Amino acid sequence: MSAPAVTSSTSVEFFAAAVPAVGAAPVVVARSLPLPPRPGDAVVRVTATSINPVDWKLQRGLQPSFFDRAGGFPAVLGSDAAGEVTALGPDAPAGLHVGDRVFFQGLLGDYDGSTFQQFCRVPADLLAHTPPNVSDDQAAGISLATVAAAVSLYDERMGHGLPPPWVSSAAGAGRAIVVLGGAASVGQYAVQLARLSGFTRIVANAGAANCELVKSLGAHVVLDRSTAATADDYVR
Repeated sequence: MSAPAVTSSTSVEFFAAAVPAVGAAPVVVARSLPLPPRPGDAVVRVTATSINPVDWKLQRGLQPSFFDRAGGFPAVLGSDAAGEVTALGPDAPAGLHVGDRVFFQGLLGDYDGSTFQQFCRVPADLLAHTPPNVSDDQAAGISLATVAAAVSLYDERMGHGLPPPWVSSAAGAGRAIVVLGGAASVGQYAVQLARLSGFTRIVANAGAANCELVKSLGAHVVLDRSTAATADDYVR
């Protein structure tokens, strides 16, 4: 998908990696988005995107009804990305401008808002500015994994319902937490969020090569998953 996009005053034309049928390999298809965007929306030129388990699971047909609900085939997947704002609709948030570097979680199930394509359209409220010391490749892997960890810890309906660190930095005081897979995408953010929440003891496991990485993220104890095989290993 290296061909340049074609932009006019009324649309942007570009290419996407699309699934043509359940279980099929992606193919390159031409797509377009109307300009200017709808009120509150932004068009983003995608410079980096990441593959999450939900993407390859849908492609392989683990939930065929998804494609019926989303609009059939060819289907565009992808839910994490970074890029550059190229157009803003009316009523976009103050402080967001054309040319800004951003990262975001796209709209899986809305092909215009999915991220395996050169451009996508998403609500501007979903965009966050990418810090200057973070590359687009790095930023493209932040959103989904961070949200998964945050929901697990802080959501009252689907998680543990703890006050988030922007409300209280001591929600975990006097408590211990175990993070399984501390070096995995979600695990790395879970360790950092647990530290921000003030947990007294953060225990994680990881492969031997990644134990120091997980410690550097804030875990107090990191166990080698190849040798820590029982529950007793985690409660000493």
